[in-house]
Amino acid sequence: MAKNNINNDRTILHIYTLNDFHGMIFPSEDSAGISKIGKYLIDRKKENKESTLIISSGDMFQGSAVSNMSKGMVVVSLMNIIGFDAMTIGNHEFDWTIDTILKYNDNNTGNGELNCKYLACNIICKDTGDLAPWAKPYEVINRGKYKIGILGMIGSNLEYDIFKPNIEGYEFTDEYKAAKKYVPILRNKEKCDIVILSIHADTQNINMKFAELDGDQKIDAIINGHTHNAYYGEYNREGCDLPYVQSGCYGKYIGYIKLVIDNKTKKIIDCDVQNIKTINTCKESSEEIENEIKKYQEYIDIANKPIGLIYDDVNRELGGIWASDSLKNTFDADIGICNVGGIRASGFPLKKGHIITYGDIFEIMPFENEACLISIKGNELIKFFKEDGFYYSSNVDVLNNKIDGNSIDNNKLYKIATLDFIYICEKYPFINGINHIDTNILFRDVLYNSAKQNVQKNGMFKLGD
Repeated sequence: MAKNNINNDRTILHIYTLNDFHGMIFPSEDSAGISKIGKYLIDRKKENKESTLIISSGDMFQGSAVSNMSKGMVVVSLMNIIGFDAMTIGNHEFDWTIDTILKYNDNNTGNGELNCKYLACNIICKDTGDLAPWAKPYEVINRGKYKIGILGMIGSNLEYDIFKPNIEGYEFTDEYKAAKKYVPILRNKEKCDIVILSIHADTQNINMKFAELDGDQKIDAIINGHTHNAYYGEYNREGCDLPYVQSGCYGKYIGYIKLVIDNKTKKIIDCDVQNIKTINTCKESSEEIENEIKKYQEYIDIANKPIGLIYDDVNRELGGIWASDSLKNTFDADIGICNVGGIRASGFPLKKGHIITYGDIFEIMPFENEACLISIKGNELIKFFKEDGFYYSSNVDVLNNKIDGNSIDNNKLYKIATLDFIYICEKYPFINGINHIDTNILFRDVLYNSAKQNVQKNGMFKLGD
Protein backbone atom coordinates (compact mmCIF):
# COMPACT_ATOMS: atom_id res chain seq x y z
CA MET A 1 0.00 0.00 0.00
CA ALA A 2 1.40 3.41 -0.94
CA LYS A 3 2.36 5.72 1.89
CA ASN A 4 2.49 8.95 -0.16
CA ASN A 5 -1.22 9.46 0.12
CA ILE A 6 -1.68 13.20 -0.02
CA ASN A 7 0.32 15.70 -2.10
CA ASN A 8 -0.48 18.78 -4.15
CA ASP A 9 -1.69 16.77 -7.13
CA ARG A 10 -3.54 13.76 -5.78
CA THR A 11 -4.92 11.94 -2.76
CA ILE A 12 -4.97 8.17 -2.30
CA LEU A 13 -7.96 6.93 -0.33
CA HIS A 14 -7.51 3.53 1.34
CA ILE A 15 -10.65 1.50 2.11
CA TYR A 16 -10.32 -1.68 4.20
CA THR A 17 -13.30 -4.01 4.53
CA LEU A 18 -14.47 -6.98 6.57
CA ASN A 19 -17.68 -8.92 5.98
CA ASP A 20 -19.31 -12.01 7.51
CA PHE A 21 -16.88 -12.15 10.41
CA HIS A 22 -19.41 -14.09 12.55
CA GLY A 23 -17.61 -13.55 15.83
CA MET A 24 -14.57 -15.68 14.88
CA ILE A 25 -12.12 -13.88 17.12
CA PHE A 26 -9.54 -16.65 17.45
CA PRO A 27 -7.04 -17.74 14.76
CA SER A 28 -7.64 -20.84 12.65
CA GLU A 29 -5.87 -22.67 9.85
CA ASP A 30 -6.90 -19.99 7.35
CA SER A 31 -7.52 -16.89 9.47
CA ALA A 32 -5.02 -14.86 11.47
CA GLY A 33 -7.59 -14.08 14.17
CA ILE A 34 -8.89 -10.69 15.25
CA SER A 35 -5.83 -9.72 17.33
CA LYS A 36 -3.53 -9.81 14.30
CA ILE A 37 -6.21 -8.56 11.88
CA GLY A 38 -6.92 -5.69 14.24
CA LYS A 39 -3.23 -4.80 14.63
CA TYR A 40 -2.85 -4.71 10.85
CA LEU A 41 -5.84 -2.38 10.43
CA ILE A 42 -4.82 -0.15 13.35
CA ASP A 43 -1.35 0.25 11.82
CA ARG A 44 -2.75 1.08 8.39
CA LYS A 45 -4.94 3.80 9.89
CA LYS A 46 -2.02 5.22 11.88
CA GLU A 47 0.07 5.41 8.69
CA ASN A 48 -2.62 7.26 6.77
CA LYS A 49 -5.05 8.71 9.29
CA GLU A 50 -6.39 11.34 6.89
CA SER A 51 -7.01 8.93 4.03
CA THR A 52 -8.10 5.57 5.49
CA LEU A 53 -11.51 4.02 6.14
CA ILE A 54 -12.46 0.70 7.77
CA ILE A 55 -15.92 -0.61 6.85
CA SER A 56 -17.93 -3.70 7.80
CA SER A 57 -20.47 -5.12 5.38
CA GLY A 58 -22.48 -7.01 8.00
CA ASP A 59 -22.84 -10.30 9.91
CA MET A 60 -20.19 -9.39 12.45
CA PHE A 61 -21.44 -10.76 15.76
CA GLN A 62 -23.24 -14.08 15.55
CA GLY A 63 -21.44 -17.36 14.98
CA SER A 64 -18.95 -18.35 17.68
CA ALA A 65 -19.42 -19.47 21.27
CA VAL A 66 -17.66 -16.53 22.93
CA SER A 67 -19.40 -13.94 20.75
CA ASN A 68 -22.80 -15.61 21.07
CA MET A 69 -22.58 -15.96 24.84
CA SER A 70 -21.65 -12.27 25.12
CA LYS A 71 -24.40 -11.40 22.58
CA GLY A 72 -21.76 -9.81 20.36
CA MET A 73 -20.32 -7.53 23.04
CA VAL A 74 -16.82 -8.93 22.58
CA VAL A 75 -16.89 -8.03 18.87
CA VAL A 76 -18.32 -4.58 19.59
CA SER A 77 -15.45 -3.79 21.96
CA LEU A 78 -12.86 -5.06 19.47
CA MET A 79 -14.38 -3.10 16.57
CA ASN A 80 -14.07 0.03 18.71
CA ILE A 81 -10.39 -0.64 19.41
CA ILE A 82 -9.73 -1.20 15.70
CA GLY A 83 -11.64 1.93 14.72
CA PHE A 84 -14.38 0.88 12.32
CA ASP A 85 -15.99 3.83 10.56
CA ALA A 86 -19.26 2.22 9.46
CA MET A 87 -21.17 -1.06 9.64
CA THR A 88 -23.92 -2.30 7.35
CA ILE A 89 -26.70 -4.42 8.85
CA GLY A 90 -26.60 -8.08 7.75
CA ASN A 91 -29.28 -10.74 7.99
CA HIS A 92 -27.63 -12.39 11.02
CA GLU A 93 -27.83 -9.14 12.96
CA PHE A 94 -31.49 -10.15 13.42
CA ASP A 95 -30.78 -13.59 14.89
CA TRP A 96 -31.10 -12.49 18.51
CA THR A 97 -33.87 -10.05 17.46
CA ILE A 98 -32.76 -6.61 16.36
CA ASP A 99 -33.34 -5.20 19.85
CA THR A 100 -30.38 -7.20 21.16
CA ILE A 101 -27.80 -5.37 19.07
CA LEU A 102 -29.64 -2.04 19.09
CA LYS A 103 -28.44 -1.53 22.65
CA TYR A 104 -24.97 -1.05 21.14
CA ASN A 105 -26.31 1.92 19.16
CA ASP A 106 -28.52 3.60 21.78
CA ASN A 107 -26.02 6.21 23.06
CA ASN A 108 -25.93 4.46 26.44
CA THR A 109 -22.34 3.55 27.19
CA GLY A 110 -23.47 1.67 30.28
CA ASN A 111 -24.65 -1.31 28.22
CA GLY A 112 -21.90 -1.15 25.62
CA GLU A 113 -21.75 1.13 22.61
CA LEU A 114 -20.44 0.61 19.08
CA ASN A 115 -18.58 3.71 17.95
CA CYS A 116 -20.13 3.62 14.50
CA LYS A 117 -23.77 3.48 13.45
CA TYR A 118 -25.70 0.64 11.81
CA LEU A 119 -26.42 1.46 8.18
CA ALA A 120 -29.43 0.22 6.18
CA CYS A 121 -31.16 2.49 3.68
CA ASN A 122 -33.70 -0.08 2.46
CA ILE A 123 -35.21 -1.60 5.63
CA ILE A 124 -38.69 -0.11 5.74
CA CYS A 125 -41.52 -0.26 8.30
CA LYS A 126 -44.45 -1.91 6.57
CA ASP A 127 -47.10 0.08 8.42
CA THR A 128 -45.69 3.53 7.65
CA GLY A 129 -43.40 3.08 4.63
CA ASP A 130 -40.71 4.95 6.55
CA LEU A 131 -37.13 3.90 7.10
CA ALA A 132 -36.66 1.71 10.19
CA PRO A 133 -36.12 4.20 13.03
CA TRP A 134 -32.99 2.45 14.28
CA ALA A 135 -31.15 2.41 10.94
CA LYS A 136 -29.21 5.27 9.39
CA PRO A 137 -29.30 5.15 5.59
CA TYR A 138 -25.75 6.44 5.29
CA GLU A 139 -22.74 7.87 7.07
CA VAL A 140 -20.72 10.91 5.98
CA ILE A 141 -17.05 10.94 6.98
CA ASN A 142 -14.43 13.61 6.44
CA ARG A 143 -10.97 12.52 5.38
CA GLY A 144 -8.62 15.41 4.68
CA LYS A 145 -10.28 17.77 2.21
CA TYR A 146 -12.81 15.14 1.07
CA LYS A 147 -16.30 14.20 2.22
CA ILE A 148 -17.04 10.50 1.81
CA GLY A 149 -20.54 9.05 1.87
CA ILE A 150 -21.03 5.41 2.86
CA LEU A 151 -24.43 4.04 1.85
CA GLY A 152 -25.51 0.88 3.72
CA MET A 153 -27.92 -1.65 2.27
CA ILE A 154 -29.19 -5.22 2.74
CA GLY A 155 -30.19 -7.64 -0.02
CA SER A 156 -33.91 -7.41 -0.78
CA ASN A 157 -34.20 -11.21 -0.89
CA LEU A 158 -32.61 -11.79 2.52
CA GLU A 159 -35.94 -11.65 4.34
CA TYR A 160 -36.11 -15.37 3.57
CA ASP A 161 -32.82 -16.01 5.40
CA ILE A 162 -34.14 -14.59 8.68
CA PHE A 163 -36.44 -16.21 11.24
CA LYS A 164 -39.74 -14.62 10.23
CA PRO A 165 -40.94 -13.38 13.66
CA ASN A 166 -37.67 -11.45 14.04
CA ILE A 167 -38.46 -9.15 11.10
CA GLU A 168 -42.21 -8.88 11.56
CA GLY A 169 -43.23 -5.42 10.41
CA TYR A 170 -40.18 -4.79 8.21
CA GLU A 171 -39.66 -4.97 4.46
CA PHE A 172 -36.37 -5.01 2.53
CA THR A 173 -36.85 -2.91 -0.62
CA ASP A 174 -35.18 -3.04 -4.03
CA GLU A 175 -31.45 -2.35 -3.91
CA TYR A 176 -31.18 -0.55 -7.25
CA LYS A 177 -34.07 1.80 -6.48
CA ALA A 178 -32.59 2.53 -3.06
CA ALA A 179 -29.23 3.43 -4.62
CA LYS A 180 -30.89 5.76 -7.14
CA LYS A 181 -32.72 7.47 -4.28
CA TYR A 182 -29.89 7.92 -1.77
CA VAL A 183 -26.76 8.45 -3.86
CA PRO A 184 -28.07 11.83 -5.16
CA ILE A 185 -28.80 12.81 -1.54
CA LEU A 186 -25.20 12.09 -0.66
CA ARG A 187 -23.95 13.97 -3.71
CA ASN A 188 -26.24 17.00 -3.57
CA LYS A 189 -27.49 17.46 -0.01
CA GLU A 190 -24.47 16.11 1.88
CA LYS A 191 -21.96 17.41 -0.73
CA CYS A 192 -20.01 14.14 -0.78
CA ASP A 193 -17.06 13.89 -3.15
CA ILE A 194 -16.89 10.08 -2.95
CA VAL A 195 -19.76 7.57 -2.52
CA ILE A 196 -19.16 3.98 -1.35
CA LEU A 197 -21.92 1.36 -1.40
CA SER A 198 -21.62 -1.22 1.40
CA ILE A 199 -24.24 -3.87 0.72
CA HIS A 200 -24.85 -7.08 2.63
CA ALA A 201 -25.69 -9.08 -0.48
CA ASP A 202 -23.77 -10.73 -3.27
CA THR A 203 -25.06 -8.37 -5.95
CA GLN A 204 -22.71 -9.30 -8.77
CA ASN A 205 -25.79 -9.65 -10.97
CA ILE A 206 -26.66 -5.98 -10.44
CA ASN A 207 -23.23 -4.53 -9.69
CA MET A 208 -22.93 -3.84 -13.40
CA LYS A 209 -26.18 -1.88 -13.21
CA PHE A 210 -24.68 0.11 -10.37
CA ALA A 211 -21.67 0.76 -12.62
CA GLU A 212 -23.95 2.31 -15.23
CA LEU A 213 -25.23 4.96 -12.82
CA ASP A 214 -23.73 8.34 -13.65
CA GLY A 215 -23.90 11.97 -12.71
CA ASP A 216 -25.24 12.56 -9.21
CA GLN A 217 -26.15 8.83 -8.99
CA LYS A 218 -22.57 7.67 -9.53
CA ILE A 219 -21.14 5.07 -7.13
CA ASP A 220 -17.37 4.99 -6.68
CA ALA A 221 -16.83 1.60 -4.96
CA ILE A 222 -18.91 -1.41 -3.89
CA ILE A 223 -18.38 -3.67 -0.89
CA ASN A 224 -20.40 -6.91 -1.01
CA GLY A 225 -21.16 -9.53 1.64
CA HIS A 226 -23.42 -12.44 2.68
CA THR A 227 -22.40 -15.37 0.46
CA HIS A 228 -18.93 -15.82 2.05
CA ASN A 229 -17.33 -15.75 -1.40
CA ALA A 230 -13.95 -14.12 -1.95
CA TYR A 231 -13.74 -12.10 -5.15
CA TYR A 232 -12.82 -8.67 -6.45
CA GLY A 233 -12.71 -6.83 -9.75
CA GLU A 234 -13.47 -3.65 -11.66
CA TYR A 235 -16.32 -2.82 -13.99
CA ASN A 236 -15.15 -0.86 -17.00
CA ARG A 237 -16.81 2.50 -17.49
CA GLU A 238 -15.99 5.94 -18.80
CA GLY A 239 -13.63 7.85 -16.55
CA CYS A 240 -12.56 5.49 -13.79
CA ASP A 241 -13.62 1.87 -13.41
CA LEU A 242 -15.91 0.77 -10.55
CA PRO A 243 -14.07 -1.50 -8.07
CA TYR A 244 -15.98 -4.13 -6.10
CA VAL A 245 -14.99 -6.71 -3.49
CA GLN A 246 -16.34 -9.42 -1.20
CA SER A 247 -13.84 -10.75 1.31
CA GLY A 248 -14.85 -14.30 2.14
CA CYS A 249 -15.80 -14.87 5.77
CA TYR A 250 -14.54 -15.51 9.33
CA GLY A 251 -11.62 -13.09 8.94
CA LYS A 252 -9.91 -15.09 6.20
CA TYR A 253 -9.51 -11.97 4.07
CA ILE A 254 -9.46 -8.21 4.40
CA GLY A 255 -10.83 -6.39 1.38
CA TYR A 256 -8.80 -3.45 0.11
CA ILE A 257 -9.86 -0.74 -2.34
CA LYS A 258 -7.55 2.10 -3.39
CA LEU A 259 -9.01 5.21 -4.98
CA VAL A 260 -6.66 7.80 -6.51
CA ILE A 261 -8.24 11.27 -6.54
CA ASP A 262 -7.12 14.27 -8.59
CA ASN A 263 -7.00 17.13 -6.10
CA LYS A 264 -7.80 19.79 -8.70
CA THR A 265 -10.89 18.17 -10.19
CA LYS A 266 -11.80 16.03 -7.15
CA LYS A 267 -12.37 13.18 -9.62
CA ILE A 268 -11.18 9.59 -9.19
CA ILE A 269 -8.51 8.96 -11.81
CA ASP A 270 -7.41 5.43 -10.88
CA CYS A 271 -8.35 2.53 -8.63
CA ASP A 272 -7.11 -0.83 -7.43
CA VAL A 273 -8.79 -3.64 -5.49
CA GLN A 274 -7.70 -6.91 -3.90
CA ASN A 275 -8.32 -9.38 -1.10
CA ILE A 276 -5.58 -9.62 1.51
CA LYS A 277 -5.18 -13.12 2.95
CA THR A 278 -4.87 -12.51 6.67
CA ILE A 279 -2.97 -15.69 7.56
CA ASN A 280 -0.13 -14.58 5.24
CA THR A 281 -0.19 -10.82 5.90
CA CYS A 282 -1.31 -10.13 9.47
CA LYS A 283 1.67 -11.24 11.57
CA GLU A 284 1.70 -9.15 14.76
CA SER A 285 -0.79 -9.33 17.62
CA SER A 286 -2.32 -6.33 19.38
CA GLU A 287 -1.68 -6.24 23.12
CA GLU A 288 -4.76 -4.06 23.60
CA ILE A 289 -6.98 -6.52 21.73
CA GLU A 290 -5.48 -9.50 23.58
CA ASN A 291 -6.20 -7.81 26.91
CA GLU A 292 -9.77 -7.05 25.88
CA ILE A 293 -10.40 -10.67 24.87
CA LYS A 294 -9.16 -11.83 28.29
CA LYS A 295 -12.14 -10.02 29.86
CA TYR A 296 -14.30 -12.78 28.36
CA GLN A 297 -12.29 -15.64 29.87
CA GLU A 298 -15.39 -17.12 31.51
CA TYR A 299 -16.96 -17.64 28.10
CA ILE A 300 -13.67 -18.85 26.64
CA ASP A 301 -13.43 -21.54 29.33
CA ILE A 302 -17.00 -22.69 28.61
CA ALA A 303 -16.27 -22.83 24.87
CA ASN A 304 -13.15 -24.94 25.47
CA LYS A 305 -15.00 -27.46 27.64
CA PRO A 306 -14.14 -30.88 26.13
CA ILE A 307 -16.75 -33.44 25.11
CA GLY A 308 -14.61 -36.21 23.68
CA LEU A 309 -12.14 -37.41 21.06
CA ILE A 310 -13.19 -37.63 17.39
CA TYR A 311 -12.90 -41.23 16.17
CA ASP A 312 -12.76 -40.44 12.44
CA ASP A 313 -13.07 -37.42 10.14
CA VAL A 314 -16.59 -35.92 10.04
CA ASN A 315 -17.49 -33.77 7.04
CA ARG A 316 -20.47 -31.43 6.80
CA GLU A 317 -22.80 -33.99 5.20
CA LEU A 318 -22.11 -36.60 7.87
CA GLY A 319 -22.58 -33.88 10.45
CA GLY A 320 -25.93 -32.94 8.95
CA ILE A 321 -27.17 -36.53 9.05
CA TRP A 322 -25.96 -36.85 12.65
CA ALA A 323 -27.76 -33.61 13.55
CA SER A 324 -30.99 -34.94 12.01
CA ASP A 325 -30.56 -38.25 13.86
CA SER A 326 -30.08 -36.24 17.06
CA LEU A 327 -33.45 -34.57 16.53
CA LYS A 328 -35.18 -37.86 15.74
CA ASN A 329 -33.74 -39.73 18.71
CA THR A 330 -34.10 -36.93 21.24
CA PHE A 331 -37.82 -36.54 20.61
CA ASP A 332 -38.67 -40.12 19.58
CA ALA A 333 -39.85 -38.95 16.17
CA ASP A 334 -40.27 -40.91 12.96
CA ILE A 335 -37.68 -38.75 11.20
CA GLY A 336 -35.49 -35.73 11.86
CA ILE A 337 -35.01 -32.89 9.38
CA CYS A 338 -32.68 -29.88 9.47
CA ASN A 339 -31.77 -27.37 6.79
CA VAL A 340 -28.31 -27.38 5.23
CA GLY A 341 -27.82 -23.69 6.12
CA GLY A 342 -28.43 -24.52 9.78
CA ILE A 343 -25.34 -26.76 9.82
CA ARG A 344 -22.52 -24.32 9.21
CA ALA A 345 -19.58 -25.14 6.96
CA SER A 346 -17.25 -23.40 9.44
CA GLY A 347 -17.81 -26.26 11.89
CA PHE A 348 -16.29 -28.86 9.56
CA PRO A 349 -14.37 -30.96 9.03
CA LEU A 350 -14.13 -32.38 12.52
CA LYS A 351 -10.82 -34.16 12.17
CA LYS A 352 -9.81 -37.52 13.56
CA GLY A 353 -8.04 -37.08 16.89
CA HIS A 354 -9.53 -33.64 17.54
CA ILE A 355 -11.22 -33.15 20.90
CA ILE A 356 -14.71 -31.86 20.20
CA THR A 357 -15.73 -29.01 22.52
CA TYR A 358 -18.78 -26.98 23.38
CA GLY A 359 -17.30 -24.27 21.13
CA ASP A 360 -17.30 -26.73 18.20
CA ILE A 361 -21.02 -27.30 18.71
CA PHE A 362 -21.54 -23.53 18.51
CA GLU A 363 -19.65 -23.39 15.21
CA ILE A 364 -21.76 -26.24 13.83
CA MET A 365 -24.99 -24.58 14.94
CA PRO A 366 -24.60 -20.97 16.15
CA PHE A 367 -28.23 -19.96 15.67
CA GLU A 368 -30.90 -19.63 18.35
CA ASN A 369 -33.34 -21.96 16.56
CA GLU A 370 -35.43 -24.27 18.73
CA ALA A 371 -36.52 -27.81 18.02
CA CYS A 372 -40.19 -28.40 17.33
CA LEU A 373 -42.43 -31.38 16.57
CA ILE A 374 -45.17 -31.70 13.99
CA SER A 375 -47.14 -34.48 12.33
CA ILE A 376 -47.96 -34.52 8.62
CA LYS A 377 -49.36 -37.11 6.23
CA GLY A 378 -47.10 -39.26 4.10
CA ASN A 379 -48.19 -37.68 0.82
CA GLU A 380 -47.12 -34.25 2.10
CA LEU A 381 -43.80 -35.66 3.25
CA ILE A 382 -43.15 -37.17 -0.17
CA LYS A 383 -43.79 -33.77 -1.78
CA PHE A 384 -41.37 -32.17 0.67
CA PHE A 385 -38.65 -34.65 -0.30
CA LYS A 386 -38.45 -32.84 -3.66
CA GLU A 387 -37.16 -29.70 -1.93
CA ASP A 388 -33.43 -28.99 -1.98
CA GLY A 389 -31.27 -27.96 0.93
CA PHE A 390 -32.12 -30.41 3.74
CA TYR A 391 -30.48 -33.13 5.77
CA TYR A 392 -32.53 -36.14 6.92
CA SER A 393 -32.04 -38.71 9.64
CA SER A 394 -30.23 -41.86 8.55
CA ASN A 395 -33.41 -43.96 8.50
CA VAL A 396 -34.82 -41.97 5.54
CA ASP A 397 -34.47 -43.01 1.89
CA VAL A 398 -35.56 -39.89 0.03
CA LEU A 399 -35.05 -41.31 -3.46
CA ASN A 400 -37.32 -44.28 -2.83
CA ASN A 401 -39.72 -42.61 -0.37
CA LYS A 402 -38.96 -44.99 2.48
CA ILE A 403 -38.60 -44.69 6.26
CA ASP A 404 -36.90 -47.53 8.15
CA GLY A 405 -36.99 -49.54 4.91
CA ASN A 406 -40.77 -49.27 4.58
CA SER A 407 -42.58 -47.35 1.85
CA ILE A 408 -44.23 -44.20 3.08
CA ASP A 409 -48.00 -44.53 3.48
CA ASN A 410 -49.73 -41.53 1.85
CA ASN A 411 -52.42 -41.34 4.53
CA LYS A 412 -50.37 -42.16 7.61
CA LEU A 413 -49.30 -39.40 10.01
CA TYR A 414 -45.56 -39.16 10.54
CA LYS A 415 -44.02 -37.38 13.51
CA ILE A 416 -41.32 -34.97 12.38
CA ALA A 417 -38.64 -33.41 14.59
CA THR A 418 -37.32 -30.25 12.95
CA LEU A 419 -36.49 -26.58 13.60
CA ASP A 420 -38.81 -23.64 14.13
CA PHE A 421 -37.09 -21.89 11.19
CA ILE A 422 -38.29 -24.69 8.88
CA TYR A 423 -41.68 -25.16 10.51
CA ILE A 424 -42.71 -21.53 10.18
CA CYS A 425 -41.87 -21.27 6.47
CA GLU A 426 -45.15 -21.02 4.57
CA LYS A 427 -43.93 -22.86 1.47
CA TYR A 428 -43.35 -26.08 3.46
CA PRO A 429 -46.16 -28.39 4.65
CA PHE A 430 -45.27 -28.39 8.35
CA ILE A 431 -47.10 -25.20 9.26
CA ASN A 432 -50.37 -26.88 8.16
CA GLY A 433 -49.67 -30.10 10.05
CA ILE A 434 -51.14 -31.21 13.37
CA ASN A 435 -49.90 -31.94 16.89
CA HIS A 436 -47.42 -29.09 16.74
CA ILE A 437 -45.22 -28.80 19.83
CA ASP A 438 -42.69 -26.07 20.58
CA THR A 439 -40.11 -27.86 22.70
CA ASN A 440 -38.42 -24.62 23.84
CA ILE A 441 -35.16 -26.53 23.54
CA LEU A 442 -32.36 -25.01 21.46
CA PHE A 443 -31.24 -27.18 18.56
CA ARG A 444 -27.67 -26.47 19.68
CA ASP A 445 -28.42 -28.02 23.07
CA VAL A 446 -29.87 -31.07 21.33
CA LEU A 447 -26.56 -31.48 19.50
CA TYR A 448 -24.48 -30.91 22.62
CA ASN A 449 -26.37 -33.56 24.59
CA SER A 450 -26.29 -35.94 21.64
CA ALA A 451 -22.51 -35.55 21.35
CA LYS A 452 -22.05 -36.24 25.07
CA GLN A 453 -24.23 -39.35 24.85
CA ASN A 454 -22.29 -40.54 21.81
CA VAL A 455 -19.00 -40.23 23.71
CA GLN A 456 -20.44 -41.93 26.78
CA LYS A 457 -21.62 -44.84 24.63
CA ASN A 458 -18.56 -45.26 22.40
CA GLY A 459 -15.72 -43.86 24.49
CA MET A 460 -15.23 -41.22 21.81
CA PHE A 461 -17.32 -39.30 19.25
CA LYS A 462 -18.03 -41.96 16.63
CA LEU A 463 -20.58 -41.89 13.79
CA GLY A 464 -21.91 -44.91 11.91
CA ASP A 465 -21.34 -48.56 12.71
